[in-house]
Amino acid sequence: MKILLRIAIAVFVLVIAAVLVALLLLDSTARRLVESEGSKAVGVAVTLDSISIKPLAGKATINGLAVANPAGYRAKEILLLGHGDLEVKLGSLLSEQPEISKIDLDGVSVNIEQKVGGSNLKDLLAGMESASKPSDSTGASESGQQRFKVEVLSIRDIKVVAQILPVGGGSTDLSFTIDEIEVENLDEQNASGLLLDDVIGKVIGAILAAVVEQLAIKAPGELIAGLGSAIDSLDLPGATVKIGDTVVGVGEGVGGVIEGAGQAVEEGLEGIGKGVGGLFGGNKQD
Repeated sequence: MKILLRIAIAVFVLVIAAVLVALLLLDSTARRLVESEGSKAVGVAVTLDSISIKPLAGKATINGLAVANPAGYRAKEILLLGHGDLEVKLGSLLSEQPEISKIDLDGVSVNIEQKVGGSNLKDLLAGMESASKPSDSTGASESGQQRFKVEVLSIRDIKVVAQILPVGGGSTDLSFTIDEIEVENLDEQNASGLLLDDVIGKVIGAILAAVVEQLAIKAPGELIAGLGSAIDSLDLPGATVKIGDTVVGVGEGVGGVIEGAGQAVEEGLEGIGKGVGGLFGGNKQD
C-alpha cells in the first residue's frame, strides 16, 4: 500500500512538473513568435521582455515591448510599450479564427527624431509599407498559419516626445500625451482574419497614425511633410483618439488644420497615409 502511495505521489509530482515545463515553453515560444512576427511587420527589430499565457482563462499578459529605431538615429527605440493584456473568447480557441475580444495596452512612449531630409517616423512608416507588400511567395508561406479576429483595441497613456529641427539650426523638443486610442473591429477589412504580424502591425500603425495626426496640429509642417499617407485613407473602423475631454475620430482633426495652416503644410499633409495605407486596407492572399 505504501509503495502504491509513493508511486501515486511520484506520478503526481511528475505531472505537475510536466505542466509547469509546458507552460514555461509556451511562454518562451510565444515571446519568440511575437518578436519574429513583430520584426517582420515593422521592418525593424521588435523585442519583448516577457509574456504570460493563461490558456484555461483565455488571457495573456505582455510586458516591455520595444520597437527599435531605424538606423541612423540616436535613441535605441522609437516606441516602448509598458504593459498589455489580451482576452480571448474560450469557445473560439479551437476554431479556425480564435476571437480576441480585447487587446488592452497601457503606457506607451514614442520618441520622434527629426534630421535633415527626414525623420525616424518617416523611415519607420516606409519600412512598414515595404514589409506589408506581399511577395511572390506570400500565399504559400501564409498557408496554414493561424489567423485571428480582433474586436477591440484600446491603447492608453501614449507619451510622445519629438525632437524638431527648426529652420536656422538648433533643436527643440515638443511633448504631448494622447490619453487613449480605441479601434473597433480591427479585422473588419480582412474577412479571413489577421495573421499575427498583421495584428502587431495594426497595433503599432494605430499608435503612429494618432501621433501623426497630433503632429499635424502641433508641429511644423517640415516634420510631417513627405510621410506619405492621408490619415483619412487609413482603414481604422471606429478608431478614436482622446486627449483630455476631446474625443475625435482618427482623420477628423486633420482637415481643419490643413485649411488654416497654409499651402506649405497642406502639401506636406496631402500624402499622409500612403506609407501605411497597406496596413489597414487590403487583404493578404490566403
